[in-house]
Amino acid sequence: MPAPRLVLVGGFLGAGKTTALAALARLLTARGERVGVITNDQAGDLVDTATLAGEDLPVAEIAGACFCCRFDELVAGAGRLLGEHRPGWLLAEAAGSCADLVATVLRPLRRLLPGRFRLAPYSVLIDPFRAGELLGLRPGTLPADVRYLLEQQLGEADLILLTKTDWLSARDQITLQEGIQGHHPFARVLPLSAEDPGTHAEWLVTLGTEPERPGHPLDLDYDRYARAEGALGWANASVAVQAAEPFEFGELVMDLVTLVSGSLAHCNAEIAHVKARCGAGARWARAHATGAGSRPELDEDSDGHARAGLLLLNARAACDAGLLHRLCTDALLSVLAARGATGRILRERHFAPPRPRPTHRDAD
Repeated sequence: MPAPRLVLVGGFLGAGKTTALAALARLLTARGERVGVITNDQAGDLVDTATLAGEDLPVAEIAGACFCCRFDELVAGAGRLLGEHRPGWLLAEAAGSCADLVATVLRPLRRLLPGRFRLAPYSVLIDPFRAGELLGLRPGTLPADVRYLLEQQLGEADLILLTKTDWLSARDQITLQEGIQGHHPFARVLPLSAEDPGTHAEWLVTLGTEPERPGHPLDLDYDRYARAEGALGWANASVAVQAAEPFEFGELVMDLVTLVSGSLAHCNAEIAHVKARCGAGARWARAHATGAGSRPELDEDSDGHARAGLLLLNARAACDAGLLHRLCTDALLSVLAARGATGRILRERHFAPPRPRPTHRDAD
């Protein structure tokens, strides 16, 4: 049996990585391929992990730090998936605040585990809003160090995927693609649209046919990188919800995401992403909002309602983590009170990511 193809995907928070990987997994599964997924974040209880598991995909979650700082856990997670499910493709989604993955993940994998994986071209996703900001086509809203982080993420890519192109006119799409290509001439720039399955098919062809060439190692300023991560607040919560009367999962997650994102906007805190998922059994609903010029959206809804359910909330923003936690807590209490419901906190964390300390770094 050939070694599995490992597809590592990076990109900033809210770029659409989970949506893109879910679409890629569906394409592969439809072609008879076995697929495993590895998710990654600075904390556990991820909406993304639950969403991908809901696609009937085997998922390993690596939490607590980026892949670069959890290299051994990444290898172990991949090993569990291979041993239990024997996938031919492993799709790995890096944390949205992470960069330097070529030097800290892909090259060490090739050096330390030769032949264990076939490394696909390294893909980095960026949405039109962030691309326009980096190209100077719209006013900047992120702190300078966070913009530096975005630029570095693109700088190490083999493939740059401009996501959410269904938002754009044909002319604007060309402008952004040409601008990105001009800044990153060694990468291949491809469009990606949730409304056009053909764009995911083109991405898949590229991943499966191009030779192994894991990205471009960065000359990264780790002090500035650490400041960028430290400028971002993280808040995760897992909540058991109980109400006297049945409530609709879709309405709850939409109200929660709308309230959290609105509160952040009122505080002039740039949203990276806010995601919420609520449900029970086979019935779930998920909503999200990003700072990428979009309104909150309900992107999964099984028309479920019940008196009890599990709620996951993940919020990321360019603000103090304590403020983010307070806004999320206030929003959660508000939406529960509106339904006569109570919430029992199972787990919660809020923090700013610490300085990255990679397990390995092969930059030469």
